[in-house]
Amino acid sequence: MAKKYSYQNTNMLDIPATAEELGCSVRFVRELIDKGKLKHYRLSRKLIRVSRQAIKDYIASVEMGGLNNEA
Repeated sequence: MAKKYSYQNTNMLDIPATAEELGCSVRFVRELIDKGKLKHYRLSRKLIRVSRQAIKDYIASVEMGGLNNEA
């Protein structure tokens, strides 16, 4: 069984935790990353992390209408 980690005290989140923070699906987060709309850090071929600041920046840009409100 996979170990559950607490992300409350870290600034770097994996994709499932990012999806939870945004209240959306993992697939939607991956689409945002693929389209360059969500800043991320690729630590290896499969290891991706998103900072809490990147999440805040994405939300702010959507609230201001900067991303045409589409994924």
